[in-house]
Amino acid sequence: KNPLKKFYLRELSRELNIDPGNLSRLVKELISSGFLLRTREKNLTYLSLNVSNLDDKSKKATIDQRIKEYLREKEPEIIKLCQSLIRTPSVSGEDPEEKIANFIKDKASQLGLTAELVYKDKKRPNLIIEIDKNQNSERPNFLFLGHMDTIGAGNVDNWTYYPFSGHISGGRLYGRGAIDMKAGLACELYTLKLIKDLNFTLNVNPRLILVSNEEGGASSTPIFDVGMEFLIREGYVEGTGAIYGYGGSYNLGIGHRGVLRVRITTHGDA
Repeated sequence: KNPLKKFYLRELSRELNIDPGNLSRLVKELISSGFLLRTREKNLTYLSLNVSNLDDKSKKATIDQRIKEYLREKEPEIIKLCQSLIRTPSVSGEDPEEKIANFIKDKASQLGLTAELVYKDKKRPNLIIEIDKNQNSERPNFLFLGHMDTIGAGNVDNWTYYPFSGHISGGRLYGRGAIDMKAGLACELYTLKLIKDLNFTLNVNPRLILVSNEEGGASSTPIFDVGMEFLIREGYVEGTGAIYGYGGSYNLGIGHRGVLRVRITTHGDA
């Protein structure tokens, strides 16, 4: 009746009016047969239906429903995280990314994810976040990408709400970096959390890469190559595909324009 519901043994025992001892033996058989999954949350052991036993159409509908229900449950947490990110200024050229990187690293650890600071400049670190530090080395990485810095706030008096307040009004979240791209960072972090919590088995290893100095140009000039350029050289940006998680749009665009910088020197009289 409720294929997505997680339950614990005594709850099921009461529902079915079966002695917990007898039910425990039956549950163990169902787990060993692959019909049930067992997960542990804090001090409780939960059971749930193993949806991999369903046919493809039912499986997809069930998985879609699980994802939607999970995100509805986690939405307040995701919004709160986005507000906290906005309230941690990381303006390019003003606020080194060290503070926000450490904040995200701590949050990732609280969510049960593995987070590592990787840097050329300790004040301007990058973050590599994965579901499990012992991920299957035979599977390729699939990358989620983002940057932690923002452009400046300009004249604060021109803002309806203080740019680092994370103010919510009319169902919208306001603040410097809300779209570019702290909402995206929050969503990407919880995407890894979702994959972990729902026990999804994937053919890839999800990896979240958050970089410094995107707004500063992220160029290969030695003084600026603290972010993506540095990570590429160090071999962290390898995978079968990637999503750059900007918030604010339901459209998935294919490809990314990039930037070409050139300098032209001419000789002669003007």
